[in-house]
Amino acid sequence: MTLDRRALLSVGVLGIAAATTGLAGCRSGGFSPDPDPVQCVPRSALASADEIDGTPLLYEEDGRHQSFAFNQTFLEQVANWQRAWRQDSDLTDHDQLWTFGTWIDGGSQCDSRHNEGRAIDITRLRADGAPVVSCRYDLWSRLSPDEITWHTRRYWSLAASLHAHFAYVLTHLYDNLHANHIHVDNARSPDGVVTFETGSRVQCQALQAICTHLWDTPVESTGTWDRATRRASAAVVERLDGSGDAARSDNWSLIMKASTGRAAALD
Repeated sequence: MTLDRRALLSVGVLGIAAATTGLAGCRSGGFSPDPDPVQCVPRSALASADEIDGTPLLYEEDGRHQSFAFNQTFLEQVANWQRAWRQDSDLTDHDQLWTFGTWIDGGSQCDSRHNEGRAIDITRLRADGAPVVSCRYDLWSRLSPDEITWHTRRYWSLAASLHAHFAYVLTHLYDNLHANHIHVDNARSPDGVVTFETGSRVQCQALQAICTHLWDTPVESTGTWDRATRRASAAVVERLDGSGDAARSDNWSLIMKASTGRAAALD
């Protein structure tokens, strides 16, 4: 589908003016307790980067290219994700990654991986000034039905790619604070290995949306590992020549990687 350029720009330039505060403090999302407590880290102890693997970082609030503070291991993990996205998504290669940021000063109350530089809030991927993927659900959810479908497929393909590399990925289904970005951190995947926890609300929400919007296998967004979700995920796995549902063996990885390329296949 070819989108009207004015509609694309409305999700681009207007996104700056409409932006609300990102970098939300993020909680467990239904996972078992985090393996390590959040600790405040001063900006001076973190790496500074204005690009990730050659892709410039732009600040969502003003559209300016600038540096952000990262934990070095997390920065490398984000770079690994971006390389995998480029390989698997089959979409136009992006030349900008827009974000609400990474590190924030936790002061005396450290309760987010942002306080450690181990989180990033992604708002859009862009190429030649137009969106490749927009995480600004708060903006594109107000467009026409066809445009919403186009953005939705790309949004969940991006989310699937992130879920393949990070256990903790918060989308607009998590709460209203995430309607303008996707939050990613490595609290539960410090080594880049991701497993599916059936008790995780954020993973179940993503799985349900991915089955519905990318694989034409509708399932209600309950955020729970219910019978309908098990059946829907098993149907997707079968289409991928596997067996079992998302909780079996490495089927989570199978679904997420295959879903990364679905938006391009459905365009």
